Amino acid sequence: MFLAKKQGWLVDTHIDLVDTQSATESLAALSKGQVDGAALTLDEVLLARSKGIALTIVLVFDISVGADMVLARPEVTNLSEVKGKRIGLETSALGSLMLYKLLEASNLQQDQVTIVNLNINEQLTAWQNNQIDIVISYEPVASKILSEGASLLFNSRQIPDTIFDVLAIRSDVLDQHSPSISSLLSAHFKTLDYFRHNSLDAAFRIARRMNLTGPEALKTFRGLELPSIHANRLYLSKQQSRLKEAAKTLNTIMLEQGILTEADSLDYLFTDSYLPRDL
Repeated sequence: MFLAKKQGWLVDTHIDLVDTQSATESLAALSKGQVDGAALTLDEVLLARSKGIALTIVLVFDISVGADMVLARPEVTNLSEVKGKRIGLETSALGSLMLYKLLEASNLQQDQVTIVNLNINEQLTAWQNNQIDIVISYEPVASKILSEGASLLFNSRQIPDTIFDVLAIRSDVLDQHSPSISSLLSAHFKTLDYFRHNSLDAAFRIARRMNLTGPEALKTFRGLELPSIHANRLYLSKQQSRLKEAAKTLNTIMLEQGILTEADSLDYLFTDSYLPRDL
C-alpha cells in the first residue's frame, strides 16, 4: 500500500496510511477510533472481535506457505526430539498458533516443553546466547538464525490455509467509506501486478521503508502466497469461503489455548463486495 502511494497509484485523497509498530498498536488505534482499518493476521482479527471491535475482512494480502518457521539446534533433528526443549516465541496469537501446531505434530502437551517468551527483535540474541533450543520465527530474523547454524524443523507449509495477513475494516464504517475501500483495493492489486513483473525493482523501492537491502526485502516474501483478485474471491466469497474454514479452525485452537473466551460467530467476518472486477 505504501508502494502504491509512492508510485502515485493510490489516488483517493480520503485515504491516509498510518504507520504503527505492532499489531497491538494497530488494534489500540482501531479501538480508539483513530483508524478505520488495519493490516492484521486472521487470528488478530478474531481476537479484536472478541474484545468488541467489530471488524470485517475485505482483502487477503497473503497466506503463509513456509514463511513462519520453527528453527532448531543441529542436534534436534526431528519432531520426536522436541520434548523437554526450550522454545522461544512471541507472546502473540500467531506465536501460540505455531506452538500449538508444533506440539500437535510432535504429539506433546505444552507442559512437556519450556516456553521462553521473546519478541521478534530478541530472538537472534537469545539464540546466540544459547538461551533457547528451538525458536518460532519469520523473516528477516529467521534467515539470520539459520546463518547461525539452525536447521528448519517445521514451517507453515505443513499447515496450509491457516496463517493469513488481511485488511480488516471497522464494520460500522464500511458503507460510509465504500468508494475509498474499493480504490485502495484496486491500488493494491495494481501494485501486486507491478511486484510480480518487476520484483527486484519493487523490492528496492520497498527496502528503504523496511530498513533492508533490496535482496533482503525480496527475501521477506519467500514462503508467502500473494493471492490475485480471483483467489481473493475464493477466500472471501460467502458461497465457498476458504477463509471461513480457516477461521473455524482458528476458533477451536484459540479457545483451547485460552486466547478466546468464547467462539466467534463469524458473522460479517468477511466480504468480497469491494474487490475490483478486474485491473
